[in-house]
Amino acid sequence: MKTLSKDYTINVCIILLIFVHAKHVHSGSDDVNTDISPVTRARCLARCLDQFGTVRSTNDDEYPTKNCKDTSCRQCTGPCDLDPFTFDKCGTDLCGGNQYCLSSCSFLKDLHAEALSKHDATQVNHSTILKAPEILCKNVPYGENKCPDLIATVYLRINSYPVNTKLSSVFVISARYINEMNDVTNWTAIKTTAETIVEIPKLRCSTDYQFMVTTVLSDNVYGQSKSTAWSRTPGYNYKPAAPISLSVSEPFLVNQKPSITVTWDPGPEAPCYYKIFWFDQTVLQDEIKVSK
Repeated sequence: MKTLSKDYTINVCIILLIFVHAKHVHSGSDDVNTDISPVTRARCLARCLDQFGTVRSTNDDEYPTKNCKDTSCRQCTGPCDLDPFTFDKCGTDLCGGNQYCLSSCSFLKDLHAEALSKHDATQVNHSTILKAPEILCKNVPYGENKCPDLIATVYLRINSYPVNTKLSSVFVISARYINEMNDVTNWTAIKTTAETIVEIPKLRCSTDYQFMVTTVLSDNVYGQSKSTAWSRTPGYNYKPAAPISLSVSEPFLVNQKPSITVTWDPGPEAPCYYKIFWFDQTVLQDEIKVSK
């Protein structure tokens, strides 16, 4: 369910209408470097978050993710994108005398040697049942679209985070799709993130996609990778569907200000963006008294 709280003016009757609109947002690049193992990159990032990450303030039902706010954490993650074939430069050439950066170089070299000897990641022995990720919404710019141009956006919710561990989680997101020859492409890592709600932009419109999430800790892969069901991105002349239902709550106080909550059911093919309009009636209908 979607919810929204909005202050409203006392002594005014409010009529609410909700419309859907489409919007395309380009986010900063967080793409996986294809020259480095995505799991190696994720383990490097997870290690830095373990040591220097700051826990985000979240709702009670959300996984407490971390981010790099201080200088030490950013210096630690600097080498995490390094090409394994240039590991000889991961040292004083890259870091100077910075110990946070140098420690990541040492960690990466150990991981690279481990990967060469094992040829595969070994799962951490944690007992858990990971849930599959889910697609929250899909979107393309409103109007006529030339498919399969890279204009579609999907928002993904990651549900496969660990329990009973204090180690930070990093998620490697991979994708595959059905091309024009009706062949299924190989899995390709497209994003590495510590977030649990992830925007995946620049997808082919009018194309069937599947997404897979691999959960990684600093000491290795956590559990089995989990995939979404196949889902088709919006296509030519896409028109977002209106919500199935809409409701408005009784007035309540937020920081001593009268407020209401608008809740709607977006339906099975939810778009990612909404506009909400409300119209004030100029004739006084009733007086609402708010207790102090």
